Amino acid sequence: STPNDSRGGAIATRGLLVQTLIPLLDIVESNPPFAEITLEPKVGDDQFDFLWTNASGSHATQVKSTENIFAKADVEKWAKKLEKARTHEACTLMLVGNMRDYFRETLQHSLKHRNLQLSELGQVYVVNLLTEFARSEQVFAGTDHGDKPVLVELMARAKDAEPAEAVRLYKHMGDSSLYLSGFFPGAIERGATSVDYWVSMGGSAYDAVARLVRPTAASSSALFAELAERFGELVDLLCAMSLHGDKTRKLADHDVLGLVDRYRRASHPGEQREVLDTLKRQGVVLRPGLDGDDDLVH
Repeated sequence: STPNDSRGGAIATRGLLVQTLIPLLDIVESNPPFAEITLEPKVGDDQFDFLWTNASGSHATQVKSTENIFAKADVEKWAKKLEKARTHEACTLMLVGNMRDYFRETLQHSLKHRNLQLSELGQVYVVNLLTEFARSEQVFAGTDHGDKPVLVELMARAKDAEPAEAVRLYKHMGDSSLYLSGFFPGAIERGATSVDYWVSMGGSAYDAVARLVRPTAASSSALFAELAERFGELVDLLCAMSLHGDKTRKLADHDVLGLVDRYRRASHPGEQREVLDTLKRQGVVLRPGLDGDDDLVH
């Protein structure tokens, strides 16, 4: 065989191993523990790689892996097929790739495009945060038993906690507020609070971490002070990163219309600005129309 054939075979073998071992490890660590696992079940219209059960019910997992970068359109297509195939299963679409390099590249591009400066420690922190939170359950990993308490409850717990526990809680508040405000502002706005509220609470949480660690860790204190001071900028930066894929490829018409709808629903100025910039890169300009609506100008 040729060298390219050998490499192709190695990549295929690696992909098969990845799509088998990683979800298995994830299932084995499930809580409550798994009771039964079926590989390639003959249900779910061939969309399920794993079907497994535990005390909380039935679960289905599909795995996609790549050496490159996942396109948002592909991920949305896979997710819709998975949703259509399910009956009563709780479904997970597991994406396996080099997320750290992707986030690093996207962060540097977004900083350059916005003419912003962020310390080297700050860049490393943001990249590590996004890589960790790419697993959705990690967004709430800093709370008890997978609970999702509101920020004011976490703040109250942190104020009454011992210093080490307070640092953990405040840090988690800052991390989750930054991630959710930057990547999922629409989900926040559909709740009972605003993005501005999360920005305020997240910045305050990072500031608390900076003050608590200052006596023993000056460099860490400086890092969290920077994150606190520039929290609003970082939220806008993450919003730009979340749209990076849409800015660098040609979108289908339904994706463009989806961005228009997102713009109309967005209330945070940073999100509106980034969506407008994304549309502009697609050759689409929103022109104010009658009755508060907007017209598309190509």
